[in-house]
Amino acid sequence: MGIDLGGTSGESAFVFGVTSGYVSSALTFQNSADRTSYDVVNGGVYASFVSGTVFANALAKYDHYWIDSRSPVANFSSRYHGESYGAQGELGVRFGSDTFYAEPLVSGSYVRTDLNSPVANNASIDFDKLDGVRGKVGLRIGSAFDMGTSRAVVYLSGNAVHEFKGRDGLSFTSDSTTFNYRNDRIGTYGEGKLGINIVSASGVTGFVEGFGNYGDDYKGGGARAGLRIKL
Repeated sequence: MGIDLGGTSGESAFVFGVTSGYVSSALTFQNSADRTSYDVVNGGVYASFVSGTVFANALAKYDHYWIDSRSPVANFSSRYHGESYGAQGELGVRFGSDTFYAEPLVSGSYVRTDLNSPVANNASIDFDKLDGVRGKVGLRIGSAFDMGTSRAVVYLSGNAVHEFKGRDGLSFTSDSTTFNYRNDRIGTYGEGKLGINIVSASGVTGFVEGFGNYGDDYKGGGARAGLRIKL
């Protein structure tokens, strides 16, 4: 959720505000009762600027994690916490009209994550400071039309995504023996989105979006939906 705190209007418009949120997630495994649960709270500041056909968006955010890892097979459980902070910026140009538009855009983001060391059964994991730097370049297109008293926008986007960081690792220590592991960086991959955004005459906005990622090292996808009520 977020609140606009102020800004300006006109041909060159600027808006800024604050945002906060909560996330609950669980990581499970096939053929195993092992489970890691995450609870996360976050807060941040954002800003948006539009001048003619040019637009820019920026977000800075902090997250705090509470993590609970359990393995009945290995007979251990560990609770630990961590934090992330970072920023994201986007710059684009809009061509067309409200009926049909195209937006070439470029964006970049940086995130640093610091996790405490979980300890169980005389073993511990010491995580590196995890740095993520990601760049995107792509195109977003959309078309708007009326749905009774509501206005709908169908949009499609595609991006090339490159990870500039990602070789962080960890040290696993059991008694007096330590093993060091290091990740490989994910190669460049493609990202696609397809969705619809509906704004009602009463000011209620809802959206449904599907997305997918594809590359030699990374594949995935999913969907999300949201609702916004203007007070």
